[in-house]
Amino acid sequence: MTNKTIDVSDLNKLESKLDILDRDVKDKILYSSLVKGGKILVDATKQSLVAKMGVSATRPVRKKNGIGFYKPLVEGVMMSGDKPYCEVKVHILGQGYLRWFETGTQIRQTSKGYNRGSITALNFFLNAKQSSFSQMQKTINENLDKQINKIMR
Repeated sequence: MTNKTIDVSDLNKLESKLDILDRDVKDKILYSSLVKGGKILVDATKQSLVAKMGVSATRPVRKKNGIGFYKPLVEGVMMSGDKPYCEVKVHILGQGYLRWFETGTQIRQTSKGYNRGSITALNFFLNAKQSSFSQMQKTINENLDKQINKIMR
């Protein structure tokens, strides 16, 4: 029977150097990595929306009164962050209609009984989350490694 030993001296050195870093630096590194991962999801969601809806998602729409334009639908895909809590959120609620295109609607009628039809769910956000999850993880991990290596030198 052979005795297999593992050298953990490098891990101990890394742990001791990480303990030296103050909380603000650790939070800054984590937050910047999460922002980079969030940008991947924003881009993937915009691409998915354009793939499902076509170029109409990228064009502004004229308002009913003829004065001005509504923003294009792709601008409703947004990312917000909270530095103190190291949280990043990507959402589609920047444009109210995107929720309808994501989840679909039942048949809609006005109060006078006029039929406004239904919207079929496109699930562009769900597809983007599922397809870009591994890329987001990879980007976050690479950025964390890069930032820690830069500090440790």
